[in-house]
Amino acid sequence: MKQRFFFILWVVLISLLPSKLLAVSLYETTGIEITCTINRFLLSGSTSMRSIERTRLRGKEVILWRGKVNKPGGILGFIVSLSETYKGAIVYDSYIDIETHLPVEYLKYSIDQNGEKKIIEHILYDRENHSIKSLINGTVLNDVPCDIQDGVSILVRFLNRANIDKIVIGKTLRGNTVVDMEIGEIIVEVTDVKPTPDGVIYTFTSRKLPNVGKYPTVLKTQLLDDGEKKLPVSGVGIVRIPIIGRINIEWTLTTSGI
Repeated sequence: MKQRFFFILWVVLISLLPSKLLAVSLYETTGIEITCTINRFLLSGSTSMRSIERTRLRGKEVILWRGKVNKPGGILGFIVSLSETYKGAIVYDSYIDIETHLPVEYLKYSIDQNGEKKIIEHILYDRENHSIKSLINGTVLNDVPCDIQDGVSILVRFLNRANIDKIVIGKTLRGNTVVDMEIGEIIVEVTDVKPTPDGVIYTFTSRKLPNVGKYPTVLKTQLLDDGEKKLPVSGVGIVRIPIIGRINIEWTLTTSGI
């Protein structure tokens, strides 16, 4: 559950970073890195996303964006580490077509404490036939949305959309995604705009997310517009778990290579 929470948290939070602030193309430039860090008593950990390289794959020119979820710490992280469901880091590789801005291929794999790699998921996208196929178990999903993407590529798509969309209260960002061969929709909305001495703070709230261990989750983050750029400065993830109740997890976000 915690692995999935970090992954969805990372997707939604970074999707709020306006790409119009970027002086380079997200689909052409390597070396861009965005890191989300949680450092609290109950839970600590980090996720990151980085543009790795440009290459050719299945006859197309693509750029590889890599997401990584590191092993969580803190009390909750310790509990998670006792199970067999989370050992080491989880890595997500998305090969995105530079022309269409849609993924061609996607891999998810774990890296254990000894550096050994184990592929968890490997997906091929068939745009012509509107289908996707898992090379791990042979599952094929037909009649998928034409813009279906994985969590990494949908992030890049959100960044690109934010480049041309005006940010106002009520503005929403939407995208169709596949997580563990299940299709879902991600929706985030601008819910508040507040002037401060340092600039204008925009609050983004998730309206629809894939389930995190079947528990209701809401993610919120704040972007500070200092007149030159808009960057995330704070946020909170709210998870409601039976018996335990409501858990709030705060985070910070940093960007480099831009």
